[in-house]
Amino acid sequence: MLNNGIIRQSTPVTLLIGPFLDGDGTTVQDGLTLSQADIEVSKEGSSPAPKNEPSGATSVGDGLYTIEIDQYDTDTPGYLAVIAYVNGTIYVRHSYQVMEEAVFDALYAPGASGWPSTGLGARTAVVTVDDGSSPLQNAQVRLQNGPEIYILTTNALGQVTYNLDDATWSVAITKPGYSFDEVALVVDGDINPTYSMTP
Repeated sequence: MLNNGIIRQSTPVTLLIGPFLDGDGTTVQDGLTLSQADIEVSKEGSSPAPKNEPSGATSVGDGLYTIEIDQYDTDTPGYLAVIAYVNGTIYVRHSYQVMEEAVFDALYAPGASGWPSTGLGARTAVVTVDDGSSPLQNAQVRLQNGPEIYILTTNALGQVTYNLDDATWSVAITKPGYSFDEVALVVDGDINPTYSMTP
């Protein structure tokens, strides 16, 4: 499955690559013969190697070609590069993001509700917000790690609960009449941090 350049981990997918141009970079090349060996993949910066799926490429016009990659080509979460070359043409390179199955399904599977607001990770983080002595209700707590962003509002105990993966997360908290300087939160187990806002 493919969605906006994001591929589901360990899933076969058809990709559209190109355009292929001749060495002068201006003339579109249709009808080329691309074998499996002409199409390489690089997973998370590894050395490029021929894709595992055995077929070549099919011309669809305008210098564009479809290729198949299989579950072994997409078995590593993270950055995936697809590189193709035929003698006399300019290298063609495309970049994709391979996403873990559970995360991809939560976002893109039929009926998916999108990112759960509490996260999908294995660690429980109960964040408490106070003013130095008393809990603060209705504070907006934002946790971010790269593209993952979770925003929750504290309850009457000044708490929100997240399910996070091990990483260093940035924590920003806002509430009218209060200030808070963004901090880093290291998650490597279940945690219960408390943050104090300044009136």
